[in-house]
Amino acid sequence: MDSLRQDVRFALRGLSRSPAFTITAIAILAIGIGMSVAMFTVFRTVLVAKLPIADQDRVAVMWTYRVPTTDYACDAKCLDEVRRRSTTMQDIAPVVHWGAVSAVLMDGERSVPLGYSGVGANFFEVLGARAFLGRLLISRRTKRPRSSVVLRRRILRR
Repeated sequence: MDSLRQDVRFALRGLSRSPAFTITAIAILAIGIGMSVAMFTVFRTVLVAKLPIADQDRVAVMWTYRVPTTDYACDAKCLDEVRRRSTTMQDIAPVVHWGAVSAVLMDGERSVPLGYSGVGANFFEVLGARAFLGRLLISRRTKRPRSSVVLRRRILRR
């Protein structure tokens, strides 16, 4: 224990003799530790942490592409055909996302920008999501679907 104490005193004495080196070394260590923590956080969030959906290992994503301005690249008839012919999928839920498109929600005098995506009525049911407040979309197959809005909890708390 005494030798450790002597080593620490010797190191501190040496660092106090050259303050520029000490500040540089501490700054490099701080940057290195900060970058390591940031990289681990991103790694854990993106690759390790599970998504907040039921049976994540049973969810698959299928993409189609036609014209980027169409509502669904695979229309309702196409989805029904895939549902009918599929022997491996329990259900299919369409989703449309045009990138960073946003709408504006007016809250009195204040405007709140919202990013949005279009989803089929059974989207939340397929993912096993539950509503925090109110209800989610109802998956009835009707000829004329109604427009509905599902807001995130963060928006509701603003």
